[in-house]
Amino acid sequence: MNPGQTDIAAITTGPIELIEETSTLNAPDAEQLLEHMLELIARESAALAETGAAGEKLADLYTRIALATWDVRQRPDEALRLLARADGHPLAPRLRTMAALDDVEQLAALPEASGALAIEVAEAWLWRHGDPARAAEIVDRLLAGDLPSAWRAHVMELGIVAHGARGQWPRVVELCTGGVNDRSPPEDIAATGALLIDRGHDARAALELCWRKLQSAPSEASAGTSAAGWLRCLDIALEAAIQLADPRRISLLERRAAWLDRVPGAAVEALATRLTVAAELDARRAAGDALVLWSELADDAAAHTPGALRRFARLRVTWSASAAATPDARKAKLAAHRRLADIECAEVAATHAWRALELGAALGDPTIGDT
Repeated sequence: MNPGQTDIAAITTGPIELIEETSTLNAPDAEQLLEHMLELIARESAALAETGAAGEKLADLYTRIALATWDVRQRPDEALRLLARADGHPLAPRLRTMAALDDVEQLAALPEASGALAIEVAEAWLWRHGDPARAAEIVDRLLAGDLPSAWRAHVMELGIVAHGARGQWPRVVELCTGGVNDRSPPEDIAATGALLIDRGHDARAALELCWRKLQSAPSEASAGTSAAGWLRCLDIALEAAIQLADPRRISLLERRAAWLDRVPGAAVEALATRLTVAAELDARRAAGDALVLWSELADDAAAHTPGALRRFARLRVTWSASAAATPDARKAKLAAHRRLADIECAEVAATHAWRALELGAALGDPTIGDT
């Protein structure tokens, strides 16, 4: 038995004296206990060094005392010094990383991490130290390698935030479009489409992305479907089609109106959409079809709702502004969407409010057009 083991045995196997008085128990002082542990480790390490078996066992001892130093003394710097002598222990790299997260210099001095540790470091640079450039660099390195699918989704979200904070919108667009597919929910497709319009200035890609998704849309809003998500998808596709003067815009308008017919509280929004369809028919010189639709809409009960004309005008502002695509038009569109969000129908309100949020962020001033 080496000296270190003798000391430990003396502590743990000595004679036990029974004390009848147990009404007051004094817990040992944590600092004194830690000092005693340090003395034991010094003796044990010396004994291990004499036997030539210092490697793995000694690394384990230094790792344990580093944990105690960190937890009891609140000294991550001292813990780092001890962990530097624990090379080879499987926990040492993670503990070194955790101890350095709050210190910029120590974090920058860490060796290049991989896997989960690299994600922790990227998050520390982004959220704790406000350095999206360092975070983005780590994220891009991780995404270029092999990652478990669950990790990849998280790292992509982290990359979107980091690159967005730097204003690197082409990279954000690349990450977002690469992260959606035919199985993605309509909300994600709509958000990516809006990003393509606002940041990527690619209305064509936005239209095709949303159009493909709309081919799998349910025929009507019902329980279990994302009514607001599908409406958002329709609206982004329509906005892109109007901007491009794509002939599919009238089909999208008709589909929007039919969808809104089945959403409680959306009758006025559906009416305003159909009024736009009638105007489109006139513009296409389809006078006969336009005449029939205008006659139907004149007798629609929703046409007698207070504020129906105002809603129609504001909705037309958003679509006319999409065609104009000028800074002043975008400001007008933002203001109109904010006012259109004032409606009892939750799905319609959410759709306009979310688009206003996107437009406000893209304009760099989310208070523009606030009411």
